Amino acid sequence: MLNLLAALVLGQAGSSAPPAAKPSVAPPSAAASEKARQAVIWNAVYNRMNTQIDIWWELGDFPKIINLLRFQAELYPKDYEVATNLGWMYENIRDDKNAEAAYARYQGRNPEDPDAVLPAVQKAYMQKNYKRVITLATPAIERKGVHPNVFRLLAHSYKKTGDYKNSLRIWDLYLAGHPDDLPGQKNRESVKKLLEG
Repeated sequence: MLNLLAALVLGQAGSSAPPAAKPSVAPPSAAASEKARQAVIWNAVYNRMNTQIDIWWELGDFPKIINLLRFQAELYPKDYEVATNLGWMYENIRDDKNAEAAYARYQGRNPEDPDAVLPAVQKAYMQKNYKRVITLATPAIERKGVHPNVFRLLAHSYKKTGDYKNSLRIWDLYLAGHPDDLPGQKNRESVKKLLEG
């Protein structure tokens, strides 16, 4: 009788227990584990380099910062922040030739990045080289997703050179995609009044 009761209990327990769950994801392969391990290491390296840049910034050691940023630009050629930091550091020491080269190099390596032209456009605008802004920004605005400041700086540059017609045209293009930009609307109206005399 005890054996029969045990068999019934075990039978019921066995039939009510859920089947063993199969793993939904295969365990990571050795290659995937190694890749993940390397990603953690490289992330730590990147963070350490940025911490060192901050330390050198506090010390005013711009040459060391530039050398490390040059290294980072080679290590991470698609990193927009590294490229723009390098160009900006060159600008800080008034090395315009190398700043422009840093921006151009990033742009050449990353033609798919719609923001790649922005640093060079900003630099030219800050130097009041409005014709250079027009040369750089005009083809860039044809691209989808280009930074709004490329449009703004281009429109302002046309205005600065007295080409109100093209300035108005660029403001219209810009506002078609950003209709709620109040400063943009005011700039457009300002240019329109200049054009109408």
